[in-house]
Amino acid sequence: MDWDQPGAGKSYAAIEDVDRMTIDQFVEDTRELTLQLLERFHKKRIVLVGHSWGSAIGVLAAARYPDLYHCYVGIGQVANMAEGEAASYRWTLRVLGEVIDA
Repeated sequence: MDWDQPGAGKSYAAIEDVDRMTIDQFVEDTRELTLQLLERFHKKRIVLVGHSWGSAIGVLAAARYPDLYHCYVGIGQVANMAEGEAASYRWTLRVLGEVIDA
């Protein structure tokens, strides 16, 4: 099953309380969805996969609730968010400079 966090994509307009949009809330939402999936598919544990920003949420959910997951798989795993954003910004400036100079 594929799941987008609240406030992303089609759910952007549905945001009513931006104060609830915290990392802790996203982790709790992950737990709640996990519990629903476990019940629906009659399983004791599932595999949790997180991509990019979802990898930060996924690793926290797996650490807080290890009994819910067989394993955690991080794709494009966020390890140091501040450094990753800074590197992306530097790369963008470099590429834009090359485009402007061309």
